[in-house]
Amino acid sequence: TKGDNNDTADPWTVVYADGGWREVTHVPHIGWIMAKAQTRSARVLLVALPILLILIQVLRWIWRSEDDDQLELDYVEDLDHDLAGGRRAS
Repeated sequence: TKGDNNDTADPWTVVYADGGWREVTHVPHIGWIMAKAQTRSARVLLVALPILLILIQVLRWIWRSEDDDQLELDYVEDLDHDLAGGRRAS
């Protein structure tokens, strides 16, 4: 096979057998998506977006109000009560 634009022959040969590659399925437009992912703006977005989402979650966790904490504790206590069959867990 001489598709690599050099002047020498390839040091290997293709062995043809009974089997071969066949297309089983395809994902439409994946080539376009992969090509766009190579641009600078897409790479920045692919890195910045997950970082931004993680940062937002961390800030929400840090700035959570005490009322939210109390609601969560009440929910856990009610869940424990229900799981104990109506008896208060000790």
